[in-house]
Amino acid sequence: MKKAELRKHIERIPNWMANKYFATFFVFVLFVAFFDSYTFVDLYKWRSDLSRLEEERNYYQDRIEELELDEKNLSSDIKNIEKFAREKYFMKKPNEEIFLIVRDKN
Repeated sequence: MKKAELRKHIERIPNWMANKYFATFFVFVLFVAFFDSYTFVDLYKWRSDLSRLEEERNYYQDRIEELELDEKNLSSDIKNIEKFAREKYFMKKPNEEIFLIVRDKN
């Protein structure tokens, strides 16, 4: 009786699925997709990490260029050095007062 039931189940399977090449290919795809050390999920994570790191690299390269330009400007003229010191570090000349004006964002 069990053989008859087994044959009924086997006959329900389409011919293309019962093909040994298809079954081998299907098992291979499952193995690669879920059980291999480089699964599709890992590949997706690595690609997203790579794109994030490339964006960070581009940001830092732009920032380095800006800072190098600032350094060049500061080293070229004494007025630029004075302006930088006054704006960034609130330095002042003797007998001079500094007033900070804070504007509302409204």
